[in-house]
Amino acid sequence: MLCEKLPEAADTFQYVLSRYSKLREILDTLTYNDFYWSNFIVRKDRQAALMFDYNLLGRGYRYSDMRNV
Repeated sequence: MLCEKLPEAADTFQYVLSRYSKLREILDTLTYNDFYWSNFIVRKDRQAALMFDYNLLGRGYRYSDMRNV
């Protein structure tokens, strides 16, 4: 669908799709170690939640997040 909507990027999408399993394998090895209740924003009807990273607001070092990942 993206190839149809963005034909100028079709080569890039095909590249990614042809290597999808390897990319998925790499992404599955990443972990995020900053799960805490204050990092979540929950919709009022409790049907969805969003993780919010306060560290990226300029408090603390971005290196710390990269090191944790």
